Amino acid sequence: MSTFQTPPPSQQPGPGFGPVQAPYGQPQGVPSQPYPAQSAVPAYGPPQTLAPQTGGPQGPPAQALAVPGMRLLARFLDYLITGALIAGAWVPTTLWMGRTFVPGDSRGVPVVLGLFAWSLLVGLFFEPLTMAMGGTLGKAICGLRVVRVETGRKLGFGQALGRWLAYLGIGMVPVLGLIGVLSCLWNEPFRQCLHDRAAKTVVVKRRWQ
Repeated sequence: MSTFQTPPPSQQPGPGFGPVQAPYGQPQGVPSQPYPAQSAVPAYGPPQTLAPQTGGPQGPPAQALAVPGMRLLARFLDYLITGALIAGAWVPTTLWMGRTFVPGDSRGVPVVLGLFAWSLLVGLFFEPLTMAMGGTLGKAICGLRVVRVETGRKLGFGQALGRWLAYLGIGMVPVLGLIGVLSCLWNEPFRQCLHDRAAKTVVVKRRWQ
């Protein structure tokens, strides 16, 4: 009888560089799955033919990552949109109040308070709300989206709000705010800014090849 035995499936040579190793935390004998998990709509864009990631942090492939310049443009567009929403309420209302109320008229107080409340609502919740629906308007225009770094899925409102608050908090420290914005230029392997790392998110292209 021959003593040669076929090695078990988990030890059979893989295509390219030695035997296929089960990813960390995955039981031996269970075939590894490509990252991200295959589904009708892949998390990071169109279907890919890359080998599964079996080492290092889990995240998107390099070609799916957003270009830093496009991230900056998307942020600028988001600021324009929020500015337009705030100014669109303040300017006509202020003109109306100037024609309707005399100086010192107390009836204008609730109107002004309403304008401040609107400004706070837009400034604080515009980005988390739109991001929870798939991405901010600026990022949608630039073909980008913010996703969970480990799964590629869109953010819930809580995680989107936490990311935005981290961005605002870091930005209050002048030097740290600048470093936080520019850190996507040298961060490896996912080009994350400081607020991305705090919220465990990454900015990727909506479509990539």
